[in-house]
Amino acid sequence: MSKVVELCHVHNYIKIADLNLHPANPRRISRDRLDAMKLSIVERGFYEPILVWTKDNIVLSGNHRLQAVKELIQEGYTFNFNNKKNVLPVVIEDVDEEQAMAILLETNNHYAEWVDDLLQKAITEAGKAPLSIGFSQVEIDRFIFKTTQDAEKAIHVSEHERVVGGGDDDDEEEKEQKLTLTVSFDCDDKQQELFLELRDRGYKVKA
Repeated sequence: MSKVVELCHVHNYIKIADLNLHPANPRRISRDRLDAMKLSIVERGFYEPILVWTKDNIVLSGNHRLQAVKELIQEGYTFNFNNKKNVLPVVIEDVDEEQAMAILLETNNHYAEWVDDLLQKAITEAGKAPLSIGFSQVEIDRFIFKTTQDAEKAIHVSEHERVVGGGDDDDEEEKEQKLTLTVSFDCDDKQQELFLELRDRGYKVKA
């Protein structure tokens, strides 16, 4: 299997080793999201250039993608274009400090919001594992729970404990004890949080 990642075609390419993460980047990325980003880059290529400031080649937009790329290089992947090895496609910005900070903040500000039913349809039609489309399994679970159970205000938790009758000559049938816990909330977020926590602990949870 080739470990060469395909790059989009632009006018400028800069060596990855010469690119620097912005020290004031106001966004952070979780391990799950970073892994999802890495998988996307490997499967689909690096299809969008990053925005680079002429000052010390500091990245204004694309810091997390650069972080993902650096990890992929350590894992044996290469990012080549023509005869250039381990480079990334870039758009270069020659601006002052104030403009650079404005660009950093604005490119990290997501103006648009998800349209729940359209996003759910798009995820379903993608037919891919969550990580391969940029979502962790936890995010998929949270999204589906939110969109399908938004009106619910209670969680029903069923825990089954099996009690077996003993004795060598005792043919007593196996008995089952069912314990049901009902929890009510006035906040969907709290309901969702407990739902996922109990599910991850192995309980049978039903909303």
